[in-house]
Amino acid sequence: MPKYTIEEEWNFEFPLEEIIEDTENHVGFPEFKNLTDDEIEYLKTKSDDIIFDFSGINPYYISELRDDCYEFESGHYITERICEELSDMLQDYKGEL
Repeated sequence: MPKYTIEEEWNFEFPLEEIIEDTENHVGFPEFKNLTDDEIEYLKTKSDDIIFDFSGINPYYISELRDDCYEFESGHYITERICEELSDMLQDYKGEL
C-alpha cells in the first residue's frame, strides 16, 4: 500500500487505474495514454514502494485522505502530485528498458 508523508508517514490507497485512464489527466500527462500491461503492472508494484510527498497541500484535503474519504479528481493537488510521481516512475521504467 502506498505511503505519503507530511510530518509522518501514513498509508493510503488510490485508484491507480482510474487515475491513469482518466482522459483529463492525459492532458498534463500524455504518457498515460496507451500504457502497456507491463507498464501498468510496474506502476502498481512501484507505487507500493515509494513515499509520496504531500507537503504544502491544504490540511483539509490531507485530513480527507487520512479519513479515507478523499475523492480523487483530475486536476486536484493530490491527484496531480500522484500523477507527477507516476510519470517519473514511468520514465525510470522506460529508461531501464
